[in-house]
Amino acid sequence: MKKILRFIFFLAITATFAQNGTPPTDSLKKNTFAEDMYMSPNPATNFVTFSNLQHMRVVQIDVFSALGNLSKSAIVQNNTGNALRMDISNLKSGVYIVRFIDVSGISTKRKLIVN
Repeated sequence: MKKILRFIFFLAITATFAQNGTPPTDSLKKNTFAEDMYMSPNPATNFVTFSNLQHMRVVQIDVFSALGNLSKSAIVQNNTGNALRMDISNLKSGVYIVRFIDVSGISTKRKLIVN
């Protein structure tokens, strides 16, 4: 039952992002990108740290609610270093989608759980 619910949730999120005009991703680069990106802790309460940003050349991080609304966004500066700590204490408990965009415009999404 849980697998079915997760699949339905995945379909709903995918449809929401498609309606909002999220740019398509290159599947080969997406897989490499996703494997090298670190996000901790997950589940998180007050903050989340994104690591390996310079290696992946991330320029923007967006956090979307399960309904597809932009909840938080950060522009990654060159002087930020290899990690960025984002305050999420104002986000309600739930599941969020984090979108990472690199310098070439390729994006990948990861799930973030906020307690």
